[in-house]
Amino acid sequence: FFRGERYRNNLVNTGDNNLWYFYNPVTVGLGKTEFQQLWGKRRLEDNWRRKNKISLNISDMEGFDNGGELVAKENQKPKESNPKAVEYYMQNLPLSDSLLRASHDRIKSALFAAGRIYESTLKDEYHAIAIFEELNVRYPASLFELPSWIELHKMKQDQLYRQKITSKYPESNYAKYLMNPNFLKDLEQNRILRERKYSEAIDRYKKGDYQQAGTLAAEVLALQPDSLMLPKVRYIRMIAEGQSQPRNTFEKQLESYLHDYPTSPMNDRVLKIRELVQQNALADLEKTIARLDSAAAVRLKEQQLAGKEDPFGGKFSYDEELFHYFVLSFPITAKVDVNRLIFDLANFNIDYYTSFDFDIEEIKLNDQIRLVVVRSLPDKQEGLGYFGTLIKHPSVLKALKGVDYHYFVTSSTNYRKILADQDIMDYLRFFVLNYSKNSAPLNP
Repeated sequence: FFRGERYRNNLVNTGDNNLWYFYNPVTVGLGKTEFQQLWGKRRLEDNWRRKNKISLNISDMEGFDNGGELVAKENQKPKESNPKAVEYYMQNLPLSDSLLRASHDRIKSALFAAGRIYESTLKDEYHAIAIFEELNVRYPASLFELPSWIELHKMKQDQLYRQKITSKYPESNYAKYLMNPNFLKDLEQNRILRERKYSEAIDRYKKGDYQQAGTLAAEVLALQPDSLMLPKVRYIRMIAEGQSQPRNTFEKQLESYLHDYPTSPMNDRVLKIRELVQQNALADLEKTIARLDSAAAVRLKEQQLAGKEDPFGGKFSYDEELFHYFVLSFPITAKVDVNRLIFDLANFNIDYYTSFDFDIEEIKLNDQIRLVVVRSLPDKQEGLGYFGTLIKHPSVLKALKGVDYHYFVTSSTNYRKILADQDIMDYLRFFVLNYSKNSAPLNP
């Protein structure tokens, strides 16, 4: 953890929680799937927001002729710079099909952005509605259709857009919310149950109880885990089933796993097991797994730490492979624009962690402390990577100007312990000893 530095904040806290799109937690939760439908999973690169990298800016088409073919720069005509010449106004006209598509894409984006500005910033719903409706008349069934319908439904609150959303986009989060007001609550309960069972499956696996671990993994799979959790859950389930399967069947399972998850952190172990199976040298799967995972060494370490050598008496888990959360804590009495803070964290995640699917929520820990939690990172290493990246961008936390706050990462198991204790002091010391040994200890 670190105490937040005090620095200048150029933002003015207006107290208006509806000023920004991400200020509404319900909108954030419902909009995540819609965002991915619109933009997909974006890589970390310049201009990531572009759905089609060649289509949104006329200047990007330099080097192409009117048919879209690449031509040598030396053969291109120099750009006209004289605003009094007719050619100055003709040179950027979209005269080919590709440039015309680019122009229309820019118009769609501009219309949607203008509608959002009128709605959220200028508080002018009349013009916002007019622009969103114009967008859908000019460009029916575009990528902006669903998000614009959502905005129209929020402003007009009529049955027309409710029916449009639920009939054409029934699998969207917003449609599910309209049809079931408890959708977000059910979604959160499902996530909590899924992560708890996942933690239990990891624990049983590390202790060598593969059968019970496999049963728990099957229960997690039934709860539809996200892409971060899926490779590890599938691996545990595969190992549990492999003990009773014929050699050929198990080998096919291993091949299928490598095909489905080519970047899984478990693949080194899977490759070794497959090699042993192919050589008919896999006499005891459990012993092989224990050796590959160094399970015996892990158990010994945990046993040692659970005794007198553990200054926390076994209170916290040392498991590095569990999901990790990034947590901010600050006094409830502090004048913090929490919605602004969540918005800035969301933008940071979009810019630097586009391959992760984050949830951000506010939690009241006790009568004195409030938390903002970013979930989930796949393990301790990724958690510390996120921690290190964020502290290099202090402007992300500018909503905490003048506030004594702390931030740290914690495993899902330890996070539940923090919530149960309604206190962070013991965990902050644990964090210093086990995650951030170079940081100064907390002064209680």
